[in-house]
Amino acid sequence: MIHTDRITLVFPIAAKNRSAAASLQTLEITESGREFDTVVPLDPSLVNGYASEFNLSALTDLDAEKTAHEATKQTLIEAQSEIATLTAEVARLTALIPPPVDPNAVPAMITRTQARLVLHRAGLLDKVLEIIASGGVEAQIWYEANEWYRASPVLAGMALALGFTDEQVDDLFRAAGAIVP
Repeated sequence: MIHTDRITLVFPIAAKNRSAAASLQTLEITESGREFDTVVPLDPSLVNGYASEFNLSALTDLDAEKTAHEATKQTLIEAQSEIATLTAEVARLTALIPPPVDPNAVPAMITRTQARLVLHRAGLLDKVLEIIASGGVEAQIWYEANEWYRASPVLAGMALALGFTDEQVDDLFRAAGAIVP
């Protein structure tokens, strides 16, 4: 006659990374009344069944936790890769944005139309045309140029003939630069 006295389940210790072991300990009572313990090893695949009977954590819980951890690590790696890609794209797009324009900056160049309009609006166009006419063919050619450059020596001579300071010429260039052609 065999009577089962207790069941012992041994589960893994995560820190030691060992696989689970389980045994069924029985107390045998022979016909003569002699008692002795017998340890019967259990198949690890049966441990989940025993664990659920006694409301214990099954071995697969640890495996599930490990799988979830690996999935989380993979998700983190993918997120870090996506962040690196987006950061590079932000840097690329940021480089395309022109620096802010200083409203007080003097344009290096204005168009002939902008120049003529600002001279007209300032009441200087007739006086400039007189100076150009007295300057001959080369003065006329320079006046007809499509672009007027602030650093041009011809422009400096024109400003001198008009009695303008550098600051006054800068103001005219700023005003002309603000005219949208």
